[in-house]
Amino acid sequence: MLLRLRTNKIKTLPESIGQLINLEYINVEDNQLSILPDSIGQVKSLKKTRACPIKSNDTRNQMNCTEEITG
Repeated sequence: MLLRLRTNKIKTLPESIGQLINLEYINVEDNQLSILPDSIGQVKSLKKTRACPIKSNDTRNQMNCTEEITG
């Protein structure tokens, strides 16, 4: 499953995103996100995320524009 939410002024993603068990790719670039929900880690099928830029002053929450997921 592919989820494209690019350039939508999104500020947060719901924790329920972790229930998308068939999600393989998510693109949330060019939004107003400061962090991705922890539940995204529960999506075992996820192979790639695009979430740049993540606007955060906390370096722990910064991520690359494209992040390959390997498991």
